[in-house]
Amino acid sequence: MCTTCFENEIEQFDSANDFQLFEIKLEQKLKQKDGLFFFRQGAETELISYTIYACKSCNSKWYLHLPNSLSLGFLLYEVNAKLLLNKIKASDTKRRTITMIISFIIMLICLFVLADMV
Repeated sequence: MCTTCFENEIEQFDSANDFQLFEIKLEQKLKQKDGLFFFRQGAETELISYTIYACKSCNSKWYLHLPNSLSLGFLLYEVNAKLLLNKIKASDTKRRTITMIISFIIMLICLFVLADMV
């Protein structure tokens, strides 16, 4: 982290206005030839996609997730972003498993109810 890239992480953008102000700063930093640059796009899940920026000055990588209807977005240093993305993936896996179990139970109940009707 340095003044060339970003001095602080943003765990979430509190409003659309906050994100717009951040975008202006990001554009200014990207225009500097010796500073921050686009590194690559990435995606963890269908709902979480992000852009990775790297700093030529301090060699740090930053993950930017844009705000959307499901998330407030974030700008996190690489290590913290990976931790958060792993936590989100684990949560998604847990939800999928619970949904499948509940669906299976409902199907069994429906089968028993139909069997009793016949």
